[in-house]
Amino acid sequence: MYWNSDDIILSILSGILLSFACTINYMLRGRITGYSGIYYEVITFNQDTLYWKLSYLSSIVIATTIMYKIYGLEPILDGASPAFDSVPQLTGLGYTGYTISGLLLGMGTKLGNGCTSGHIFCGLARVSPRSIVATILFLILGISTSTITYQITKFRLGESSYDYDLVSSIFLGIAIGLTLISAIGQFFIDKFKMIDVIIGFVVGFIFGIGLVVSGMIKPSKVLGFLTIYNGWDPSLIFVFITVVFFNFITFRISSQPMLAKEFETPPYQYVDKQMILGVSLFGIGWGMSGLCPAPAIGLFAQFTWDIGLVYLGSVSFGSRIGCKIMEYYFQKEKIMEIQEQNRLGQ
Repeated sequence: MYWNSDDIILSILSGILLSFACTINYMLRGRITGYSGIYYEVITFNQDTLYWKLSYLSSIVIATTIMYKIYGLEPILDGASPAFDSVPQLTGLGYTGYTISGLLLGMGTKLGNGCTSGHIFCGLARVSPRSIVATILFLILGISTSTITYQITKFRLGESSYDYDLVSSIFLGIAIGLTLISAIGQFFIDKFKMIDVIIGFVVGFIFGIGLVVSGMIKPSKVLGFLTIYNGWDPSLIFVFITVVFFNFITFRISSQPMLAKEFETPPYQYVDKQMILGVSLFGIGWGMSGLCPAPAIGLFAQFTWDIGLVYLGSVSFGSRIGCKIMEYYFQKEKIMEIQEQNRLGQ
C-alpha cells in the first residue's frame, strides 16, 4: 500500500473545497452539482440552459490551468505526489482505450443519471437509495476493471509531442473567452438569470481547484485507488468521506434554497434495470481510464488529443446513445401501460 500523509492532508482539504462548491450550488439555487448532466446540456446546445451551464465548465478549465501554471508537475505540498500527471501518463491508454472508456462512461452517465460528483458527492450526502446502490456498483466494477486492465498494461506510458506550457496558455485564453460568451449570451437571452452564470463560475472555479488538490485531475491517482496491487493508494477515500460528511451537514441547513422556490433533486428514488445498467457501464469505463467528465474537462490544462478529443468526443457520442436507449425504455413502458389499461378495460 502507498501511504503518503501529505496526500492525505490534501485529500481532506480538497474534500472541504469540493463540498463548498457543491454547497454553494445547492444552498443558493437548490441544484445538485452533477457534472455529467451539465456537460450533456452544453454539448447538446440546450438553449434554455446553455450559457449559464457553460460557465460551470469554462471556470473549471480556468482553475485547473492556473493551478497547472503554478505547480505543473511539482507537488502542492512538499512530500506530496505531483499536482499533475506527466503527458506520457495521460496518453498511455491510447486512442482505442479512451474511445471504449468514453463510450461506456457516456452511456453510463445517461442511463445511471449521474457520475461521481452527482452520486458520491451529492447523492450519498442526501442518503439517496439510487446513489448508494450506484456508488457500490460502480466502485465494484471500477475496481475490477482497473485491476484487470493493470495486469495487461502495467500503467503503460504514452508519448509527449509538443509544448504543453504554450497549450495551457492557449486554453486558458479560450476558457476565459467562453466565460465571457456565457455571460454575454445569457444577458441577451434572459438577463434575470445572470446570477446563474456568476454562481456557475464560482462553483466551477472552486470545484476545479478541488480536483487538482485532491488528485482527481490525475488518472494515475484514480487508477491507483481503483487498482488492487502492492502500490494501492487509499487517499481518495479521504476525499469522498470529507465531501459527503460536510455536504450531509450543509444540505440540511435550510428547507429552501436562498434564490429558488425549491430544491431540484432528482425525481426518481427507486432502483431499476436501466439505472443498474448505466452505473455498471460507468464503472467499467471509469475503471479503464480513471476519468469522468469534470476531470477530463479540467485536463484541457494539459490538452492531449487522447483526452480532449477522443475521450470527450466518445463521452459525447455515448451520452447520445444512452439518451436513445432511455427513450426506448420510456416508450416501451408507455406501451405496456396502455396495454395493461386496455386489458383492465375489457
